[in-house]
Amino acid sequence: MVHGLFVAMLPTQLGGDLDYVARDMSFEFVRPVFCGDTIHCALTVREVRREGDRTWIEADVVCTTSTAER
Repeated sequence: MVHGLFVAMLPTQLGGDLDYVARDMSFEFVRPVFCGDTIHCALTVREVRREGDRTWIEADVVCTTSTAER
């Protein structure tokens, strides 16, 4: 079994690739992930707004897993 925080780093990588730093994140783990599973992350941007020299985004990230044969 893979630790949940290891899986949670995947959405943070998406933000890093976009040059964004998360200010607030929440996670819900609904089933375990195991070594060898394939994880897919989909990012949906809900809102983009400019405030001075900053751009704020609100986004949802959903990670799903394809279970490997055990």
